[in-house]
Amino acid sequence: ASLLAESSGAVRVTNSARADIIASEDDREAKEERALTRAYFGAGVLALLGLVGAFVIHRTHGWGAKAKPPPGTYVGGPPSNLSPAEVGTLLSRGRVGTREFVATMFELMRRGAIDMDREPVSWRRKQEFVFQAVPSGPPLSDIEIPVMHIVDRATKRGPVDFYRFKKNIEDDRESNSAGYRRFQTATLRQVTDESLLTAPSPGRMLAFAGILAAIIGFWWMYLAQALGGAWSVFNRDLPLSVLFMGFTFGALLLIASLVAGSPYGRWTKKGKEAATDWTAYRNYLHDFTSVEEADLMDATLWDRAFPYAVAMGVASTYLANTQ
Repeated sequence: ASLLAESSGAVRVTNSARADIIASEDDREAKEERALTRAYFGAGVLALLGLVGAFVIHRTHGWGAKAKPPPGTYVGGPPSNLSPAEVGTLLSRGRVGTREFVATMFELMRRGAIDMDREPVSWRRKQEFVFQAVPSGPPLSDIEIPVMHIVDRATKRGPVDFYRFKKNIEDDRESNSAGYRRFQTATLRQVTDESLLTAPSPGRMLAFAGILAAIIGFWWMYLAQALGGAWSVFNRDLPLSVLFMGFTFGALLLIASLVAGSPYGRWTKKGKEAATDWTAYRNYLHDFTSVEEADLMDATLWDRAFPYAVAMGVASTYLANTQ
């Protein structure tokens, strides 16, 4: 007998049973399709929330946070007695850097603690600015003392130009680095003591990280339940992969925004108002093209303004405006 004729052990499926199997398969496919639709919708919503949340945090607490006075609003002089270094730190929400250090140096020159003059410094008799610490200058603040210590060390052999000043600082890098850190600490402490910025909060950052981890965990569990497995997301088609990448990008952007803002403080209500006033003063120095247009401001006030222009990043425009 032919093997093809063998039928022992074979299972005969009736038309009714076949219909049940087909119906069961159709039902299973329909459930999978509904699960995939829910996964698309859920992942899309979470991706959108991640991106929106990242943008909001970036604008309020990250690099994008700004104090904006109403258009056309100007302040014609320093709105308070903050030092240039404090102003730069306030507007950057706690970042104390080279700009604040240089602004403090120019403020010390203005106040007579550092003597600045022109001297020939080459065989061509070219004149450049040279400066030196004044032995007995005016009283110094906690912010200014570390700066003067650095200037003292860099000019102890006599007046130097900016190139030699930088070289002398690099030659004594260890001592000057310590002084620079003291300057940063003193400046940030002064701004926070005046209730303009809140100090960085590790607890707040841990709370943010916990919330973010919970959102990612919920999203992953949702996809695992909808698709029948924790790793099923990687076995699906392109649209879901795009949504997956969208949410992942949103989460990473959210983390980046938090990290960008986390090492620095946040404005208090008082600090936001002060930052808005100082921004209006910054706009004043930046937008007016001559002393005449600036209501013939007294020359001494313009001289006082230059360290602030340095601290607020508009020194070049300021100098061009006052030529």
